[in-house]
Amino acid sequence: MRNASGFAETFFVSRARSRAANNHPRWCLIVRPARAQNAPAVTTLRTLVSSLSLALAFVTTATGAFAQAAPTASPVTVQGGPGQDTLWVEYTSKAISTRACAGPCGSGGESLVMSDVPTEVLASAGSAKTTVIALENGRRILRLDVEVPVKDAPSSLWTALFAAPLASAKQSQATVLWSGWLGKKGGLEGEEVMNVLRVEPLAKGNRVVLGEQRESLTICGRPAVVAARAVDPQTLSWSKSAMVDSLSDDEKKKAEKVVAVRETGTLPAPTVRLLRANAASSALEKRIDSLTDGSTELGWTEAKIGDGRGEWVRMAASNDVGIVGLSVQIRPTAVEVPDGAAPSTLYFATDTKLYQLDLPDSAWGDRDARYEVKLPAELKTSCLAVVVGGAHSAKNVANPRVTIAEITARTALDSLSLEALANSLGQGGDKARAAAAMLAKGDSKGIAAIASAWTKLDGAGQSLAMEVVDGAACTEQAPFYAERLTQLADKKLSGPSADPVAAHARDRLRRCGRASAPALGKLIKEAPDAVRIVAAEEMAVVAPAETVTAIVSVLPKLNDAVRRELRGSLAKAAGSAKARTTVTEHLQNERFSTFDEVVKIDLLRAVGPALPDIENGKQALFGLLSKQASFRARYLLLAPTADLASKGDAESITFVREALLKDVDKHVRTRAAEVSAKVPSLSADLVTAAADSEPRVREAALHALGQSANQGNKLPTTAEPVLAASLSKDGWTFVRIAAADALSVSPKSDSVDKALADALLDVSPEVRGRALDGLGVHKARTYAAAVRERAQIPEETLDVRVRALLALGAMCDRESVDYLTKMALGAASQTSEVERRLGAAALTALGEIHPSDLAKRIEKLTSKESPILVREMAKSALSATTTCESK
Repeated sequence: MRNASGFAETFFVSRARSRAANNHPRWCLIVRPARAQNAPAVTTLRTLVSSLSLALAFVTTATGAFAQAAPTASPVTVQGGPGQDTLWVEYTSKAISTRACAGPCGSGGESLVMSDVPTEVLASAGSAKTTVIALENGRRILRLDVEVPVKDAPSSLWTALFAAPLASAKQSQATVLWSGWLGKKGGLEGEEVMNVLRVEPLAKGNRVVLGEQRESLTICGRPAVVAARAVDPQTLSWSKSAMVDSLSDDEKKKAEKVVAVRETGTLPAPTVRLLRANAASSALEKRIDSLTDGSTELGWTEAKIGDGRGEWVRMAASNDVGIVGLSVQIRPTAVEVPDGAAPSTLYFATDTKLYQLDLPDSAWGDRDARYEVKLPAELKTSCLAVVVGGAHSAKNVANPRVTIAEITARTALDSLSLEALANSLGQGGDKARAAAAMLAKGDSKGIAAIASAWTKLDGAGQSLAMEVVDGAACTEQAPFYAERLTQLADKKLSGPSADPVAAHARDRLRRCGRASAPALGKLIKEAPDAVRIVAAEEMAVVAPAETVTAIVSVLPKLNDAVRRELRGSLAKAAGSAKARTTVTEHLQNERFSTFDEVVKIDLLRAVGPALPDIENGKQALFGLLSKQASFRARYLLLAPTADLASKGDAESITFVREALLKDVDKHVRTRAAEVSAKVPSLSADLVTAAADSEPRVREAALHALGQSANQGNKLPTTAEPVLAASLSKDGWTFVRIAAADALSVSPKSDSVDKALADALLDVSPEVRGRALDGLGVHKARTYAAAVRERAQIPEETLDVRVRALLALGAMCDRESVDYLTKMALGAASQTSEVERRLGAAALTALGEIHPSDLAKRIEKLTSKESPILVREMAKSALSATTTCESK
């Protein structure tokens, strides 16, 4: 039936019969436009009874709102608007199905099942709510809302929008306009995104808008809808874009109004621009930053269909700088904007305030005018956004492009030069903070001004200056901090006690990574030696390839001490996989031949262990190792040659062997022995070298044999008697020490242990101590009595007695437990340092042996009467893990 006002009619029609046990008919709601006067009326009793009571509930549908029912039973049928078919939607715990009908939708017919519905949505489909939304032209869509419970959290809302096709399309399938979660955030922290659906009442019907709210795109903290689309009532599809006003009507009503004064002529531009546009709801040709670039040539133009209402640009400002006014110029001077228009109203928003500025309709035609706005009070904010409130446009322009050429903030610092701002950093307080904020906006020129003023600033001013520089791009930071290191050449540049500025500079250079390479490379080439060394250390970490080139270029002019420091950085850089190509290029004959011998040797030494894997590395090495090679080359290149030999290179093995056994210079033979430890095939030659006429060669050969054995290499059978003979007969103490060390790491045997035990009578206490260490390592309990005797000799040196006690523990000599217990009690002595040291060693030995009654044996040491350090040592002994077998 038609109501008296001509609004929409409301009917109930029978739905498919229920599958419930009672099998009663179910009914669905249909809302359709008012019939023509002569149209046939529906005369069912249910309709006549219900129409009067429901008409009031659905009056808003005809006037632009939408009607929402309580949880609705499925299926739902919605009669289409003008030129639109009927929509049928069924939702159960198994599926959501749709279809379209040219006439009424009966219980039969083929339906389309949605394939992407989450299982948790289907599980809650029984409590779904449906809403019929009338669009501007009377056509209808259906909104389905499913509230999905979430454990220990607010429920989530899943929504779908359905539309029956236009009757002219003659198709039986409905359209799923959209489905997904609303209000549910997703994405990385700080970049979360959630879907937003807005149904906006119009004079007739509604506007349905779908968009996103992004954590990173707000109007100075206010949620903003971006990437918006609207349902086109004509096509029942989504528009490419849609305007959305994210400022509420209530907030706009409360906005503080400000007045603009039209001015012409050129006003001196601020030295530094405070405002920097960084985000926008839309922008023609993606021009955003041109709104605040200090030029009126391009400006910003919104790019949405409509009058620009709600479009916005966000600008960064500073909480430390007060804004006293704004300057707005509307029309760009260098481009013509098709259908360009001036805004009729602008809203300026901070995180807490909103100002309204109304502009005259002549603003677009007034090319040379700018509008100066004085704010009611100084404004300090980190964010300022401009929001379009509408457009002044010609009547024949359906889609005006709202444009603003430039927005400038007026501050009390506008007239200060960059140099004056930099000098203000040392004045402290709000003025210094404001100057820092402006300098941070000054890009490279601001950094240059800080560099010029640096030496005039006090510590607080320099700290503030570094805060500014830290916010700049690395291409600007790196040269600044490199210069600071140069100025601090006479200060301590590294370590815990390093100069604070130097430590900060190194940290920032390292943080900037490879972007620091040009500045660091310049320091390597030009800075004082102390700075050169630090720069090389940093550059080797962040830019290995560039480091190789930079260091190689300066090596010839450096003294030995500096070259030694730089060679460490060169070795670190050359060992990096990132520098492999550069190292290979440097070792190619065409380039390598241009270096002098100093550079060649240092480069090969730096490459070191990587040499076997580098193309032309061996050729470069042996190009220097001719029979006429200098002492320097023969000596220094033994290490990289041994690296090649360790990989089985025959020529390299031969060279090291001949240097070890035949070189006329004892220093070369000593060095050859030292590097031979990494070449197992040279073990027999080391045994031979252990009998060299020069004691330092013998010492190096014995140490190398010990290192080889410690690496798990099997020594030749001739090694053991040579080591034993060296320990017992060599006249040089340091040779006997090397022999004792080598025997200590050699495999345990009766003859090895006897040689070590015999050395307990050596005239050198250091040799006796090393022999004791070896007996402990070998767990040579056969000689425990001799070791215990050595510990008991009062005339023996304290160090040897301590090592004897430790050896008893290492060899797990349980016969010494009582003696060790007696000695351990001396750890608590208040009068004798000797007793304390022997007691500590005995306590450690007891912890290693770990007799079952250890706690009782040392209970005096764990009591409160014992010094705290002794109690801690006793606790350590009790908790020690033993390698000794239990008795």
